[in-house]
This record gives sequence, C-alpha cells and structure tokens, in this order.
Amino acid sequence: MRLIFALSLCAAAAFGFESVAEYEVSYSWFTMGKAVASLKIDGDRYETEVNAKTTGMAATFSGNRKETFKSSGAIADDVFVPERYEHWYSSGDKTGYTGAFFDHENSQAIQTKERCVEKKCKYESTMLADEQYAQNDMLSLFHNVTRGFVNSGEKSLEAGAIGSKKRARIEIAEDKHLKTAKSLFNNQDGTYLVVFLNQEIFSSKDGALYINIDDDGVVTKAVLLDTLLFGDVIGELSKKTIVP
Repeated sequence: MRLIFALSLCAAAAFGFESVAEYEVSYSWFTMGKAVASLKIDGDRYETEVNAKTTGMAATFSGNRKETFKSSGAIADDVFVPERYEHWYSSGDKTGYTGAFFDHENSQAIQTKERCVEKKCKYESTMLADEQYAQNDMLSLFHNVTRGFVNSGEKSLEAGAIGSKKRARIEIAEDKHLKTAKSLFNNQDGTYLVVFLNQEIFSSKDGALYINIDDDGVVTKAVLLDTLLFGDVIGELSKKTIVP
C-alpha cells in the first residue's frame, strides 16, 4: 500500500481554492488500486486529503486495505504549515491510526498511535523532536514542492517529513532523467520531477519516482521504476476538477 500512497499523494499537488483529482494505480496491466485527493483553501487555511484503496487481486491479498491521509494547517507566505497530520488504515481485521500534532515554535510534535487487531487495541504517545521532527508531513511537503520549489528556479531540494529519519531528494529532471521521463510520459507537456525516496520498499534501478505536473499544478502521471516485487508501478490521472 505504500506504493499506492507514494504515487497517489502526488494528486494532492494542485493549485486552486478547491480541487479533486482521481487516480488509478497499476502494475503492468493489473490495476492495484485507486486514489482520490482533494485540496481546499479558505483564506490562510488549508485542508488536504488522500483516500486510497486496493482493488482486484491487490485487494484480495491485502485484506481490502484502505487508507486515508489528511493534513490541515495554515498558509504563510504561500507555504503550507501543517498543524495536524492524520493517517487511518484498515486491512482485514486490522485497523490503525497515527496522528501528529505540530508545535513548530518549539520544533517538536506529539505523535499518537492506535493499533487494533480483532478490536483489541494498543495505544502509544511519543514526543517527536530533533531528527524525528520536520516542518512538513508528506502531504504538505508535496504541496510545498509543487507550489514553491517548482517555481523557485532551484534544481534540487532535500526534504523530510514528520516521524521519519530518512529524507527524500527532489530534482527538476535533467539530462538522463529528463530523457527517461519524456520516454515514460510520451513527451507530455508539463514539468518533470524525479524524486529519490531512499526507502528499501521503493528500491529500484535508479531509486526514482518520475512525476509529470501540468499547468494547473496537478500530477498527471507518476512512474516508480523497477520496484522490489512489483516492477514498474504507474499512477495516472483519470479525472480532475478545479474550482477557482
């Protein structure tokens, strides 16, 4: 399911006061899952959400796994500043919840977790600071990349998300990566990014997730090359709605 999230979270990278993007995620000719991402902006406040679920054989093997990711907070100088990040999942008789509640002034966050199997639950609460603290969660990070980094003129960015010690490197695709991206996306118009995720489950020949962003700031397609077990995994936009 992390593969689906890695591709579907890109759907959240949309400009506008309200937007919805729907995606299909596939491996070879097999559909693995679907995702719907939404973004709402009201003045200096934002709320963004991704709902993803497995389908077909992937649903059978994963216990019909479903996940929801949600980030909300303030917008300051056109930067998304998360105050709350939440993740819910269900798979067979298992459910889980993780919440991160930010205290940016003190560079820390409180993380709460609940894990349940057959309705027997375990809870924990942890203070995230030092190397575990980050100013972004996964959703706010992708918004800030597409809203800020893409238009900044910079070529490379290293960034982390709350709760993870590992950082990702994001680059404007150039040279061999631009050639690969254009080949993967049939020379589509748009901005090409390559993201190096640095996690074993995403390991590939180049360790790279290729992304194409259209003029509305919406990801039209993303390809994760040569992943362990899965080969190429593809997320493709099937529908988008933007209300200015």
